[in-house]
Amino acid sequence: MPGAMCGQWGICGSVASIGAVLSIMHEVGPLSDSSYYADDMEYTSSVIQKMSKIGGPRCCKRNAFISISTAIKFVKEKYGIEMELNEISCEFTDFNKQCIKERCPFFRNK
Repeated sequence: MPGAMCGQWGICGSVASIGAVLSIMHEVGPLSDSSYYADDMEYTSSVIQKMSKIGGPRCCKRNAFISISTAIKFVKEKYGIEMELNEISCEFTDFNKQCIKERCPFFRNK
């Protein structure tokens, strides 16, 4: 996915990527009439909603953490497939001048 999708297209590249993976795994296309079509849309919309509540500016690490952790929970709930999900603690605050710190669910004071 191209960079800056969040600001220029209104969808995070990590969300679109996982949505694409789900669609490929489920063999979903634009004319599909299966529950997977709805499931894939449910996943992507739930993640975008979480991101929208946090707001910007962008942080690719934060958004990727949200996308992946939501996907792990979603796949378990929908399909009974368990994947390991460790606690996520961001180590990138010092590298991002736009870090939103306490507003980020993965921010940890040092």
